[in-house]
Amino acid sequence: ALSAGLDTRVKGRAVIVYNPVASDREDIVTAELTYTSMPKNIRVLDKDGKVVPSQITETRGDTLEFIFLAKVNPAGLTVFDVQESDKAQPANAGLKVSASSLENDYYTVKFDSKGNIAGIYDKKGSRELLSEPASLVFLHEEPSTYPAWNMDWKDRKNPPIASLDQNVTMRVLENGPVRVAVEITRTGLNSRIKQVFSLAAGEAGKHIDVVNKLDWQSREVSLKAAFPFSLDNHDATYNLGAGTISRSTNNEVKYEVPSNQWIDITDASGKYGVSILEDCKYGSDKPDDHTLRLTLMYTPKTSGFNYQNSQDWGIHDFRYGIYPHSGNWIQGGTQQQGAFFNQPLLAFEAPKHTGTLGKDWSMVKINNNAVGVMAVKKMEHGDYYIIRVNELHVLAQYHI
Repeated sequence: ALSAGLDTRVKGRAVIVYNPVASDREDIVTAELTYTSMPKNIRVLDKDGKVVPSQITETRGDTLEFIFLAKVNPAGLTVFDVQESDKAQPANAGLKVSASSLENDYYTVKFDSKGNIAGIYDKKGSRELLSEPASLVFLHEEPSTYPAWNMDWKDRKNPPIASLDQNVTMRVLENGPVRVAVEITRTGLNSRIKQVFSLAAGEAGKHIDVVNKLDWQSREVSLKAAFPFSLDNHDATYNLGAGTISRSTNNEVKYEVPSNQWIDITDASGKYGVSILEDCKYGSDKPDDHTLRLTLMYTPKTSGFNYQNSQDWGIHDFRYGIYPHSGNWIQGGTQQQGAFFNQPLLAFEAPKHTGTLGKDWSMVKINNNAVGVMAVKKMEHGDYYIIRVNELHVLAQYHI
């Protein structure tokens, strides 16, 4: 109904991009179009006729998949013009890639021979984020009761027993004007993972993106993504969806904790921090004052529950990101980054027609980033609309 009201008269093909978050954003959007004759290249123009960075990612039969950098209004729709082109889009000077490194205007990321992130240098903040490589580690898990969902303090106190860092392969996967990416595969304890690390152009490049495909076949362990940062704080902040909570480093009554969308550690000075963004991994722990570990898999040793000794086995697709920021998580805008990470821009083709809404339209706008819009809906009876909002910052007062 909304796209029918937009003016989609363009020279090429009209692709509408929808932003489900009630904040302005510039982000990568993935789109697909079918062609009877596949074009050599494409170019994408915004509502004002300006060419935006675009990049072909895959062709499948008559289907062309591509990405482009889109600026979209809060909770809004914008019309883009996709045209066939004989010329490839020029490279972005700010994006660089090799099999062991990535770089954009914000960060330089380096990988070691084991496929770990060896270093993340923040160009804007002029500092190295990691105190040692960020790795994927196995922890022994042998809970005394109810193994399917219990973890024991006796296991959490121990160091990792192994790392997922064998049989490493590394290659450049993407090198374009929108995004650069490195694909790294690794094995360990009978499991195998393929990770795609990427950096984007523009505002979309404010976080480091990690897309994972894991073939999980390990027993009696959990798998954690460990991030040993070069900052210290006894406390970290955990998003809970409608609020946040502050928790201290692991202790005997708190050593695996829940969160939603993001967790954050900010230096005790309050001047700099790093958020881990996630789209489906809701457990983590904090073994010391500078390390966050996101829990990825859990297949514990069982006693009396033998049918559970291969739980979680199979193929898993998930994603997480690393978002450094100045100031604390409030000043750094982690709430908005978490929302962007979990609610990507959506693209669809529309027929050409006139429309009274013009080429872009927004359902709702907010003038304060301390407020989040959770829902907008029409009343069941009457002509009013219901807008559900929540305060994003003041709930960060609880501490455990």
